[in-house]
Amino acid sequence: MRTRLSILIRLELRSPGRQVFRGSGQLYNVVITAHGILMVFFVVLPRLVGGFGNWLLPIFVGASEMAFPRINGIAFWALPVSLLLLVDSRLVERGAGTGWTAYPPLSGMRGHPGISVELVIFSFHISGARSILGARNMLATTMNMRVAGMTWLRLPLFVWSIAVTSVLLILAMPVFRGAITMLLVERTGSLVFFDPAGGGDPVLYQHLFWFMGHPEVYILILPRFGIVSHVLAAGARKPVFGYVGMVFAMAGIGVLGFLVWGHHMYTVGLDVDTRAYFTAATLVIAVPTGIKIFSWVATLWGGVVRFRAPVLFCVGFLVLFTVGGVTGVILANAGLDIALHDTYYVVAHFHYVLSMGAVFGIFAGVYFWFPKLTGLTLSEVGGQAHFWLFFLGVNLTFFPMHFLGLRGMPRRIPDYPTIYRGWNRVASFGSLISVRSVVVFFATVGARWIYGEKSRGNPWTREWGRTAQTLEWRLPSPRPAHTFIERAPYAVDWAQPREEKTAGLLPVKEVLWTLTRERKEEGRTTATGQRVPSFLLRRLTRTQQRERNNANATVKGFFTIASVSKGGPGLGFGPLALPLGLWPETKARRPWAHRRSSTVERGIEAPEVMVRFLPPIGCLS
Repeated sequence: MRTRLSILIRLELRSPGRQVFRGSGQLYNVVITAHGILMVFFVVLPRLVGGFGNWLLPIFVGASEMAFPRINGIAFWALPVSLLLLVDSRLVERGAGTGWTAYPPLSGMRGHPGISVELVIFSFHISGARSILGARNMLATTMNMRVAGMTWLRLPLFVWSIAVTSVLLILAMPVFRGAITMLLVERTGSLVFFDPAGGGDPVLYQHLFWFMGHPEVYILILPRFGIVSHVLAAGARKPVFGYVGMVFAMAGIGVLGFLVWGHHMYTVGLDVDTRAYFTAATLVIAVPTGIKIFSWVATLWGGVVRFRAPVLFCVGFLVLFTVGGVTGVILANAGLDIALHDTYYVVAHFHYVLSMGAVFGIFAGVYFWFPKLTGLTLSEVGGQAHFWLFFLGVNLTFFPMHFLGLRGMPRRIPDYPTIYRGWNRVASFGSLISVRSVVVFFATVGARWIYGEKSRGNPWTREWGRTAQTLEWRLPSPRPAHTFIERAPYAVDWAQPREEKTAGLLPVKEVLWTLTRERKEEGRTTATGQRVPSFLLRRLTRTQQRERNNANATVKGFFTIASVSKGGPGLGFGPLALPLGLWPETKARRPWAHRRSSTVERGIEAPEVMVRFLPPIGCLS
């Protein structure tokens, strides 16, 4: 439905003059309103949070089911009711042409005297209620149903993204529901909140709406952050770079998202000091977003990447999100935004960041977890064709809108001067390519659903090695209705990197996992299995390859501190061991840590390895 509406919009704008809507500006605005509301509240949010969140969250935390299954069912069945009310609003009288923001006075009785706006308000209310119920359910599952040994800094990044998203929904959605309730009361004539004729202030509604609206942007963005992190880590055959930094970046985005709503309102007459604050705050929120971009690039850097369909969609997401982020920094400047606010430059920015970026994240998750969801494998040829057609189509559609906005083409208007005809034709042609890519996707899924071969275990193990072995791949495909009914495995059983043994080297799995299990049974928590920064890992790997037959103190792909009995020199990385939760001991306390030479470099045989575990400072994996 949303795709059909977007095609109608592009067919209307392919040439100046009357096209599809026969010059009816109201009908055009009705279609624009339905397109925006469907995209935000009924496509991206239910699929990323409700779909992937409800399906993957219990598996990733080792739970058998969500904390409150009946609440989950209520939230699910409220969605079609809300959608039905929205569809009905288009068919009542002239329809609701308020835009997806429903600004008064256009959404007031003088702008829309019928009941179409009331139907939209009721649809918003039901959609907001189901979002709050689902968010509380996911947060309760994450906090109370984690498997033994899964501390907060061992949670998968997707679980972190869902947890932060749930907090944003619980805090932001009630404010929005209060705003539309005030609008509904005003439309009945009982009280006045936004009508200037009765002493109201229409700018108040914009403050209330965007206090929810800007966190809503991150509500739609954060789950795809988690999906992209999982897929890129598996595709690059290495852990996500900077796990702790990624976690705090998501938390920082959630906090700062409530402090920057005013950059949507530069044109309403804010004073200079207020605009200066929102400009600075909006630029600050680009910092944690940039951290995530650099972490994803660093994850791919140096990895053995095979560009299968899920990885391609993740790379496409990085490109689109980066372009949208750069234009967002431009629009954060109040002076520039006043000139560009009501032009197609904002339309291009919004679709690059939110719409197309979210859809690319959804497709990456679908291609990656489709074997787990259905037990069938998708065609790689169909996935590649879908990606390239879709990537070409969306860029041809939305990138020319930057040029149209810079030249002053206004949005929300179905007609335009002939000077804008060229780029509009390019955008309309790109939308047709995007539709063909969607046809390719459904054809690929349908063909595999009918004739596809069954998935045997984890299909990505053959492609990308054992880095794709997270907890969901321990279950049969498709997954059962209830998972881990008896006992989920310890977190350290599946969160560790793969075991690698080489000649003359100590198998780290036998040392660390045994001590972990013993200390867990004693009721004490340990921090084992933590990875090291890549530069240190490469240095250790080169050293062990040079001296592998003489050393018994380093392990390929892992970091262990060795010491030598009777006061021999240690590895020489003592100061670096403390942040990793490990510290070397020797029987004779000789101050060896400052020495440049190490046991491995000097070729000294290490007859005894002693490892002492400290309380965890933070997981670096």
